Amino acid sequence: MTAIQDVRVHAPLVLAEGAILIFVCSVMVFLRFYARQIAGSSLGLDDWAIAAALLFVVGMAVTLITETSLKGLGYASSEGDAGRGHPDANVAGWPGELIQVPALGCIKLSFLLLYRRVFTNRVSRRFSWANWFMIAVIVAWMIGYFFTLLFLCGTNFKAYWTSSSTERDDCLPTKPVHLGYAVSDVITDVLTILVPIPEIWKLHLPTHRKFAITGVFGLGAITIAMSIIRMVIYYKALTVQFDPDADFEYITTLTSYFSLLEAGLGLCAACLPVQYGLLRSEKVRSIFRSIYSLATLGSRGSRSSRTSRDPMPGNKNGSQSSEMDAPLPTYAAAAAGHGARHSELEMGNLRGARAVRVATSFDASEQAV
Repeated sequence: MTAIQDVRVHAPLVLAEGAILIFVCSVMVFLRFYARQIAGSSLGLDDWAIAAALLFVVGMAVTLITETSLKGLGYASSEGDAGRGHPDANVAGWPGELIQVPALGCIKLSFLLLYRRVFTNRVSRRFSWANWFMIAVIVAWMIGYFFTLLFLCGTNFKAYWTSSSTERDDCLPTKPVHLGYAVSDVITDVLTILVPIPEIWKLHLPTHRKFAITGVFGLGAITIAMSIIRMVIYYKALTVQFDPDADFEYITTLTSYFSLLEAGLGLCAACLPVQYGLLRSEKVRSIFRSIYSLATLGSRGSRSSRTSRDPMPGNKNGSQSSEMDAPLPTYAAAAAGHGARHSELEMGNLRGARAVRVATSFDASEQAV
């Protein structure tokens, strides 16, 4: 098995991650807000929580990019700005570590507040109490670990990065603090995702519908997977915390890299259930139809001589032909037709047995309320 000291995340990869996640996370939050507008819904606390999380994730990314540009991360200690004597690169990793705590906390709160928005007061009292309890736990977790990491060495902040000996002598035991932070992150992620599952399975719906709804809310499992990976990396990094032969700039780069990745993917996962409504938007469908038409036009150009000799009627499999003579799949033709008949899963406020309904529409342009 590869030792943690041998894992190298170099500067170009770190810079690329920071730039990509700033763009992707910003787009995901924009689409979430756009989905609210399409549905005619007002912005709620869950939306503002994810907006706050975006600010923190962008802050993490900017910090990572800045420290990498200054050669504080992404380089060997001998190449970095502090030379081989640089103790463990805490001066570079500490700001991002601090910002990550409220970023992860806001993402968890966004999930929990979304549950309160979707499930109304007609659900069981047990669910309501469990939801409020988890909100209180996450707020306490976020505040507690933020100030613990901030005052890890009391008010002697420089002791955290001056040298390994000053960190050992003047700071709290950093290994149990960081390991406890990583483990509690995984536990709170799991509990957050499990909160709505019992209520979903109480709904009077076919089993496959319950699985579908569980899958939508279960997208947060992406966050769980990343938090487990980060926990393992934290554990391995802490085992060589005071090893004089370890390259701490590379180790800190590795932990910072996966910390940002966890926060970015968690933010995206929190936006996906809300963006489900975009799939029912006629505007979005028209965009996909336009993209499909352009793709069809491109493929037609490569075989124009053959298609010009082919007859234009529908294909044997029942699909229709587009205006460019390229065959459309049956599902695409049905989606494009104004008389298309379709079924869709309505996800509004889940009120008891009427929580989720299947609405059959005879007008493809119909908007869900």
